Amino acid sequence: RRAALVTGTSEEIVASVRRRCSSTAAEVITNGVDIDRFGPQYADDEARSLLGTHNRVTFIYAGVMGLAQGLDLILDVAAAVRDLTHVQFVLVGDGAKRESLKRRVEVENLHNVQLVRAQPKERIPALLAVSDVMFNVLKFAIPGAVPSKIYEAMGSSLPILFAGEGEGVRRVLDARAGQVLP
Repeated sequence: RRAALVTGTSEEIVASVRRRCSSTAAEVITNGVDIDRFGPQYADDEARSLLGTHNRVTFIYAGVMGLAQGLDLILDVAAAVRDLTHVQFVLVGDGAKRESLKRRVEVENLHNVQLVRAQPKERIPALLAVSDVMFNVLKFAIPGAVPSKIYEAMGSSLPILFAGEGEGVRRVLDARAGQVLP
C-alpha cells in the first residue's frame, strides 16, 4: 500500500495487486531470455548425440518434472504415435514425477520416449537448437503462472505445443509461437 510501484511478471498478478491496492501503481514486467544465448546456431554434436535427433522429429520438454507439469500427457501422445519411428519425445529434467514417468516408459515399452537427467542451464540452448518442437504442459491453471520455458523456445525459434490454461496460453497465441491445446 505504501510502495511507489509494484511489478509482477504476469497480467494476472498485476490485476490481483490492483484489486487489493487500487491506489498503488502496478506494472507488468514479464520474464524473458537473453536472445543472444538461444537460437539454431547453438546446435552442436554433443546435444545431437545426447538426444539422438538424427533423422527424427524431436519434441522436447526441459524443466522440472513435478506434479503441476502434467507430463503424463506427453507419454499419452507418445503411446498414441508409437508406430511413427521418425518421431521421438525427450523429457529433460528431474523432479517428483521422474521415477513414475520412467516406470511408465518401461511398463508401456515406449521406445519413442527418452528421459534425460537435468542438464546445466548452459546446455539448454543447444538441446533446444537440435529439437523441432517444445512441449509445455500444465496439469492445472496456476493464477499468474507463465512458464519461462516458453520464452526459451521463442528465443530458439522453436514452435511450442502448449497444453494447459492461463496466461501462458495467451502469451503463446499472441506471439504466434505455437499451438495451444486444452
